[in-house]
Amino acid sequence: MLEAFIVVLVAVVGASSNGVHATSFVSGNMPDAQESHLPELLPSVVFDPAPVSESNGSVWYRVKLVSLVNLTSPDALAQKNTTSADDCQAFCASLSLCRVWTYRPAFETTCITSKHITATILNFPGVESGSVQPMLVPPPRPPIFPPTPVFKKPPRPNIVIMFADDLGFGDLNSFGHPTSRTPAIDSLAHTGAKLVQYYSAAAICSPSRGSLMTGRLFPRLGIYPGVFSPLSKSGLQLNETTLAKALGSVGYATGGLGKWHLGVQEYLPTNHGFDYYFGAPMTQNECYSNIRNPGSTSPGGQFGPCPILNGSTGEVKQQGNGTYPEDPDAVDMLDIDNRYDQAMADFITSAVAKEKPFFFYFSSHHTHAPQFASNALTNSTRRGLFGDSLAMLDRSVARLNTLLEDLNVVNNTLVIFSADNGGSLIWGDLGGVNGDLRCGKGTTWEGGHRVPTIAKWPGHIAPNTVIEDVTSSLDWFPTFSTLAGYTMPPGVAIDGVDISSVLVDGQSTRDRFFYYQTGGTADLEAARVGPYKIRLITRGSHCANTYPDPACYAPVKVLTNPTLYNLERDPGEKLDIAAHTAEYDLYAPGLLQLVAMQKNAFVKGPPYISQGTSPDRFPCCIKCTPMPDCCRCPKN
Repeated sequence: MLEAFIVVLVAVVGASSNGVHATSFVSGNMPDAQESHLPELLPSVVFDPAPVSESNGSVWYRVKLVSLVNLTSPDALAQKNTTSADDCQAFCASLSLCRVWTYRPAFETTCITSKHITATILNFPGVESGSVQPMLVPPPRPPIFPPTPVFKKPPRPNIVIMFADDLGFGDLNSFGHPTSRTPAIDSLAHTGAKLVQYYSAAAICSPSRGSLMTGRLFPRLGIYPGVFSPLSKSGLQLNETTLAKALGSVGYATGGLGKWHLGVQEYLPTNHGFDYYFGAPMTQNECYSNIRNPGSTSPGGQFGPCPILNGSTGEVKQQGNGTYPEDPDAVDMLDIDNRYDQAMADFITSAVAKEKPFFFYFSSHHTHAPQFASNALTNSTRRGLFGDSLAMLDRSVARLNTLLEDLNVVNNTLVIFSADNGGSLIWGDLGGVNGDLRCGKGTTWEGGHRVPTIAKWPGHIAPNTVIEDVTSSLDWFPTFSTLAGYTMPPGVAIDGVDISSVLVDGQSTRDRFFYYQTGGTADLEAARVGPYKIRLITRGSHCANTYPDPACYAPVKVLTNPTLYNLERDPGEKLDIAAHTAEYDLYAPGLLQLVAMQKNAFVKGPPYISQGTSPDRFPCCIKCTPMPDCCRCPKN
């Protein structure tokens, strides 16, 4: 017997004496249903026209399921008013009838069950009265923490983020690439968990990094349109609370290195809560060095000579406006990874010696174009230059793994491996591989946002785990806050959710993701809830017009009929669900209603990237002319 399980959510909007309304979460179990015929068998939900009002002001709606299949006693409902997640779960379990239960701690909750129906009614204030309307999900809610804390007290692990640049979903061996040589990164997956439906908050560099640091969607931060350059007059605003600032306030040592890409001068990491930051804070194509464009003798960067920041002041400590080794003062970017690995080792070793928990952000230049590798790893992989570049990052992960073992802190260290966005199609085979996902960097198609992500924490995250729940880079801020004992600031809109329960015991806390375009006015282009994604606007980016899929380079187009995809059946977004079919009519209206509410409630910050650039903003050892080509550190 094949049992097909489906979930339907319907909003009931009706007036009550106190303006409170109800939303029902209904699930049906349909015996003998054939999965291929699900669109024809999807149930509808009808509501008793006479809701029951109680003395406490709550309004309950009787619910019954109407279906093309024969259900046993669909009207035999049990009901219980509760404000406890445990009570709700126990109530369901006591009846031995529940297929699904849900609880939202911010709202009063009622469990309703029958043999083939489970519903949880949540009461939401402030919903305008009107007629019954189909709706896939409850209205937007504040970020939620697990109803039952995973830990009785904050465990305060050390936290390391190993962050790749322009790495596609299919670029790692452990995520399916046959010739990528990534044994150290793969070992994280073997001893930890792969997050296979993980979303970067944005599809290009600066916006995604701002959201990673703050847990806030990048339009809130004003990080649009595009990216910050080393000449930008603005950056991530100093009133934003970053991971480093939050963790530092509860006793963590905070360090980082490499690509920052959130502004220069006063916006550098050491002004955003980092005790220590080392390296070149921009992409390697934004400063010139001994890196060369593939197949060319021309420099692989622009603007000015690559600087090295070293220490807690944000000052440039090394810079030469020639090319290494002819100019010994210039930065040898081909060997920068050895210096990065040593800086990481020095910082972590110092923190452990001081018995302080640490947060370290290793923001690699790999595998953004132009790719590069040291002499030792050049031509070391079957993938060519991209593979060699990835091998450099893998070597850094290997050195981190060894360091944590040697310092005997591996069991108390949460290591996250991830990336800022998907691979860039404009570079061809040097741009990364996004697997079966559509398009890539710069787009709100899945290939732009979904990146390979791994979490390792021995003793807490089970080895060889695959986490299929939707997760996001937005979630690390509230998750790390919970683990470290940091209290989230009141009145600040946080778009992430605490996923510590997902990592440790598989309890999902995120059910949706919003896709914002990083150009123009940062429009909301698509939204996902559960397996369904609805697209309102199409727009290509970072792709030549010779690419086989025109959607990846197409100009912006507002869709008259939004397209709907089931990403769990069709992760490549190749088979949109036809409009006016049963499945489309059931799910699209609720998603569109959710999009409308998100747009109405969401407040964007001013577009700080539009504040312009100036040559004298480039990180430089000295004041000189012409900026920034004149920049070099004076000899001692």
